Amino acid sequence: MGPCPLSKARSAKARLNKVVAIRDCQLIRRKHAAKRRYADMANEWTVPGDFATINGAIASPLVQPYDTIRVAPGFYTNASEGGPIVVTKTIQLLGAQAGVDARTRSAGPAAESIIEITDVTGSVQLNAANVVFDGFTVRNNATGFGIFTSPAFSGYWIFNNVIQNNEGGLSIDTVTGAGNTFSQVRRNALIANNQPGGAGGNGIYTQNGSVNVLIDSNRFTGHTPAASINFAAGSFGSPLLPQANIVISNNDMIDDNSIALTNTTNVKIRDNRMRNTQGSAIFLGGGNTLTEIEGNVLHDGISNAIYVNTIFLATPNTNIRAIANSIQGNANAGLLIDPNAYDDTLPNRRLEATNNWWGSATGPANPANPGGTGDAVIDNNAPAVSEFIPFLDADPIGPTVEEQLAAALAALAASQAQNAALQASLAAAQAELAALQAELASTQARLAAAESVLASARAELTAAQGALDLARTDLAGTLSALGASQAELAAVRAALAASDAALAAAQAALAEAGAAAAAARSEPYAAQAALADSEAKPAACPGRPAVRRVRLVKRRVRRLRRRRRHARRIRLKRKRLVRCKARKARRVRR
Repeated sequence: MGPCPLSKARSAKARLNKVVAIRDCQLIRRKHAAKRRYADMANEWTVPGDFATINGAIASPLVQPYDTIRVAPGFYTNASEGGPIVVTKTIQLLGAQAGVDARTRSAGPAAESIIEITDVTGSVQLNAANVVFDGFTVRNNATGFGIFTSPAFSGYWIFNNVIQNNEGGLSIDTVTGAGNTFSQVRRNALIANNQPGGAGGNGIYTQNGSVNVLIDSNRFTGHTPAASINFAAGSFGSPLLPQANIVISNNDMIDDNSIALTNTTNVKIRDNRMRNTQGSAIFLGGGNTLTEIEGNVLHDGISNAIYVNTIFLATPNTNIRAIANSIQGNANAGLLIDPNAYDDTLPNRRLEATNNWWGSATGPANPANPGGTGDAVIDNNAPAVSEFIPFLDADPIGPTVEEQLAAALAALAASQAQNAALQASLAAAQAELAALQAELASTQARLAAAESVLASARAELTAAQGALDLARTDLAGTLSALGASQAELAAVRAALAASDAALAAAQAALAEAGAAAAAARSEPYAAQAALADSEAKPAACPGRPAVRRVRLVKRRVRRLRRRRRHARRIRLKRKRLVRCKARKARRVRR
């Protein structure tokens, strides 16, 4: 390596950086020296640590057979990789989730090594023997398979991958001649690989021959319209290439499709759980021999549990055994055998379907088993080619640990939901009780206020009643005084009438006196003489009595006037007194 670029740094920070750079340079030198020293040992490489791309790592001469390439989380596409991932060396290609079961892992996209590459053959192509491909997500190839294995090699280990939304999920072709080693497909999740195309709707598919293959502990869901697993060499005119020594075990096909076999030899189908299958669960399409179907759960399919036919290859099936399976709830039949689809001619065996559970202790519905109410056995051959008696009167397959755990979790979730509902109901009841208590407190407060108002009203009523009694007493006194006043007024009126009579008499006397005065004035001289004479002789004056009478009348008139004025003042005073008492009575009534 050349001189360090920091060799002439002078600042403290530059000197520190220089030390770090020298240390890194030393580490790199040691690493490459170790690899040169142990060139015959396998090495581990990283993407994007040691190489920018996966294809770049595979193509590098530094990467030798048996090396391991670890791929960091991220997206690997046509743009970044320049095309499909093509493995041409016996290496282990490990994604970020290597060793983590794809059926149950919950890592999000940020923790996954995701391959999204469009290619007519496959996004990932394994073109070397004994390749390990583990821990990736391969998805969204609209024109080909997610993973394709070359029929020129074998020994593929495909573990812990999520294979989703491609035209087909996995093509598991292998070399069929000398040098074949066992290939394994385990703990993968294959999800809805239904993009349109020739292989569309297949989870696992082969038509180029496949020998010595184990398909174990995978989960299939959402594949339509083809099959979960489809060994199809010989179907639709394809070559009759060997498909042999295949084990399909411990897989879960939930709301998925069939296990379809055509032209296979020595296939073991055991301990799979197939529920709500969108076709016949196990479809034997012709030319199959030495097929064993054991310990499977084949429940609630829309068609048949096991269907034996020659639809894909016009060669009868032979030597089939189906034992100790749990078969129930399938819409058409538990076992359906088409005419001439099975050859039991010696040395071939009859189709053995004994000791299965058919969904009822009475056994399958079949004319040879009167009273059977389980899933039907329909053998359309004469004579029949199948044996199904004896049958089991109880389901031989209990729930798996996973199913028990799922059931327990479901029960726990239901209990928690019920508890949450009860707690919500309790909270609602407590809230309602609090509201009722608040309303009660408010009502009690209103009641107390009302009682206070009522007490105040009662006090006011008592005071009003006292005031009313007092007013009644005052009114009685006023009425009594008014009666007395009225009596006095009547007396005054009587006195006034008497005064009026006296006044009239006085007026008459005055008139008489006036007349007398006129008469006297008519006799001036006589009067004068009489006056003179009377003055001279006062005791003997004849006009003196008349004058006295006039004076007396005047005095009476003045007296009467005084009395009338006095009576008027008394009447006014009494009227004022009556008005005052009336005003007091009105105030009391108010």
